[in-house]
Amino acid sequence: GAAPPEPPDAHLRAATPLIVRTLPQPQSVILFSAPGIQDEDPDWIPLAVANYILGGGGFSSRLMDSVREQRGLVYGIGTGPSVRDHAALIRGSAQTENEKVAQAIQVTRDEIGRLYRDGATQAEVDDAITYLTGSFALSLSSDQDIASVVHGYQAAGRDIEYINRRNDLIRAVTLADVNRVIHRLFNPDNFTFVVVGQPTGLDTAAPAAPQH
Repeated sequence: GAAPPEPPDAHLRAATPLIVRTLPQPQSVILFSAPGIQDEDPDWIPLAVANYILGGGGFSSRLMDSVREQRGLVYGIGTGPSVRDHAALIRGSAQTENEKVAQAIQVTRDEIGRLYRDGATQAEVDDAITYLTGSFALSLSSDQDIASVVHGYQAAGRDIEYINRRNDLIRAVTLADVNRVIHRLFNPDNFTFVVVGQPTGLDTAAPAAPQH
């Protein structure tokens, strides 16, 4: 009747710049990830702001602007933290035509590298905080929504009052906080890219280095 021992935390391997798995189809799926942090980490709230700037903010994000809006390389692209009991990642995904995969990956790496090198701007941080706090009410628009949010916080180990503190915690995030998290978690060299499809123009032996 004793509880089984907890397994150890997963040990993440060093990044493999590019993995390609062939699947006959006209489009390819691109997934990319790097080591992340658990949601009890002190940098969790600043990460939410940093992620919004890079790829979590829809059409307001750098990746959507650079990869889709400016160049039309993908239908959509986004990033977000992924937390499990014994592992945490920063994950991103995109989908595009096979002929556009190589350029889409290069632009994505370059944009992550630019953020890592130069950091975010105060305007980007302000916009992210405004959205993340202002949109929170939309997730509390019904009793079912409120119960779902509170349940999610409870499952993550938050206390019952966290729902009332959440926006204040986000508003307290500074530009220095965001840039610290960016330098901690968004090194482009730490990202593994996986492509499933029939991409053309990819050199799996010598992937292009990010510009950072």
